[in-house]
Amino acid sequence: MNTFRDNYESGIITEAKKDLRCDALISFNTIEMNKMCGIYCTGENNHSRIEKNLKISGNTLAGIKAADSAAIVIVDNIDISGNYG
Repeated sequence: MNTFRDNYESGIITEAKKDLRCDALISFNTIEMNKMCGIYCTGENNHSRIEKNLKISGNTLAGIKAADSAAIVIVDNIDISGNYG
């Protein structure tokens, strides 16, 4: 279990570029109070899986953001709330 808190940008960033695939698994974390997004996933070939996180809250922008055609999976997270984006 990790805690990502009070970062100046996003807490966790996954990026797929140059036709490479991203298959990140983000689980069992507390992600809160970051200056941008809690989790930011970008890139056309991004297939990150976000599951079983304890808390994703209080982030300045989105709790979880998918950009540039990222196709992410979000399941079984305990608390996603209070994000301001």
